[in-house]
Amino acid sequence: MSHYTQSKMPEVLDYIRNNPGTTRGEIYHALPEVNSHEVLSNILRRLRLDHLIENRGGNTRNARWYAIEISTTPYFLDIAGDLLEELPEMNFAVRKELLAVRLEEIFGS
Repeated sequence: MSHYTQSKMPEVLDYIRNNPGTTRGEIYHALPEVNSHEVLSNILRRLRLDHLIENRGGNTRNARWYAIEISTTPYFLDIAGDLLEELPEMNFAVRKELLAVRLEEIFGS
C-alpha cells in the first residue's frame, strides 16, 4: 500500500465517524483529496482489516460504512501511548518481544 493511501486514512476515518452509514460515493465526493476510486478502495479495505470500520449494507453498491467504536479507559490509553513511544521502529518480531517484556513489567507475570 502506498504512502499516499496511508496519509488519507485519517480523513476517511473521520468522515465515516462523522457520517455513519455513508456510502463509498459520498466519501469520494466529500473528500476531493482522495482523488481515485482505487485509493479509496484501498483505504476502506485497510480500515476494515484493521477493525476500524464495518460494512452494514451488503455488496459494494449497497455498502454502508460505520466506524467501530473502541472504548477503553484513559489509564490504558496512557499505558498504550507510553509503550508506543518506547518501541522504536524495528522488526515486528523484536517489537513484539519488547512489548511482551514491558507488559510483564507493568502487570506482572
